[in-house]
Amino acid sequence: MRYLLLVAMMLICFSSLLLGAGEDLFIEVESEGIQKMEIGVIAFQPKQAESGPPLTGAPWTVVATDLRFSGRFNVTEFSVLDTAELHRKNIAVFIDGKWSREGEKVVLDCFVHDAFTLSQITGKQYSVREKDVRRASHLFSDEAVFRLFGEKGIASTRIVCVAQFGKAKEICIMDYDGYNLTRLTSNNQLNLSPCFSPDNKSVVYTSYRQGTPALYKTGIYTGKTVRLTTNNRLNFSPSWSSVDDRIAFASTMNGDCDIYTMDADGGAMKRITMGGAIESSPCYSPNGYEITFTSDRTGNPQVYIMDNEGTHIRRLTFEGKYNDAPTWSPKGDKITYISLEKARFDIYTVDLEGSNVKRLTQENGSNEHPSFSPDGRLLVFSSTRAGGSDLYLMGADGTDQTRITFTGNLSSPEWSGYYE
Repeated sequence: MRYLLLVAMMLICFSSLLLGAGEDLFIEVESEGIQKMEIGVIAFQPKQAESGPPLTGAPWTVVATDLRFSGRFNVTEFSVLDTAELHRKNIAVFIDGKWSREGEKVVLDCFVHDAFTLSQITGKQYSVREKDVRRASHLFSDEAVFRLFGEKGIASTRIVCVAQFGKAKEICIMDYDGYNLTRLTSNNQLNLSPCFSPDNKSVVYTSYRQGTPALYKTGIYTGKTVRLTTNNRLNFSPSWSSVDDRIAFASTMNGDCDIYTMDADGGAMKRITMGGAIESSPCYSPNGYEITFTSDRTGNPQVYIMDNEGTHIRRLTFEGKYNDAPTWSPKGDKITYISLEKARFDIYTVDLEGSNVKRLTQENGSNEHPSFSPDGRLLVFSSTRAGGSDLYLMGADGTDQTRITFTGNLSSPEWSGYYE
């Protein structure tokens, strides 16, 4: 299979010489499994002899890590370009670059090259402050994925989560790979279950900042915070629809715990479940027409699906005595959830017919709060397998589980959508 892939790539690369300037070359590989492309990443070289300190962030290592996390590549790193070694390893494409300091800025010239003809497939230049070199590296990783596969990359996406500081829990945001953790709240109270707005510019979450658990919306770039629910009961687990800008959430405002929806400003509130059961953890489908949620209407918590008006309810999970926290895949073809067994949670996926149940985690400790990357290839989740609660990434099939934070105080991650 690897030989056939190499031959196909060679034909594509050579045919790229016939393309006009500005035309995109997309590589499409179909396989029963996930076929990865062999790619080399060469250490970027200074444009001229640099007398200053080494470049912060080593952008080539950031790019190499991004490509590995993407799930599309087998990455081999090189300190210098060695075409013979590239050919020996069946690598048809490589990334290299140059860097220099110009005043207070670092200039990065980044390239994707054909390993056989050495012709340039694409290139980008970034002029950034040194602290933003990592961000520029992520942008180029996404450029490489787009030029090679015709699909958006995830390296410039972000993750929101909950961080515990003493007795307080604050909402934080970070790069998708665990770097650059930044607080969005600092009220020294309990702040829980964050959820991105469809444009990635705001976060809605539960906060006890005024004593009772209400839903709030905070602008990521402005810091402006608005209270959305005014009742004095429990309001939690919000999900924001990308279609009609409605927010679904669970609340006990009428006594029972039910699912409600409201506009993004807190208006036009509507109760969509009722009947005495505990209904919680709503999550909108990608097309906005359906909501998956948790209900104990049959005795134990199980995952259900209904339309966005609360009708046509059907049960999805039948295996396990306690299933919760369902989340849709971006393509809308499967749902991930957590299941309690022997006093700890593990992560599962199921298709929309309730079949093809697959267990993704089975480590020590609890594995919770799964959230898909916007391309559906990865999941971020929290786990206590190493003692404290940290964030991990894994393939959507449960492979390549990788720890991305090491502070022991992080939970409830949600992955952003793509950034324009």
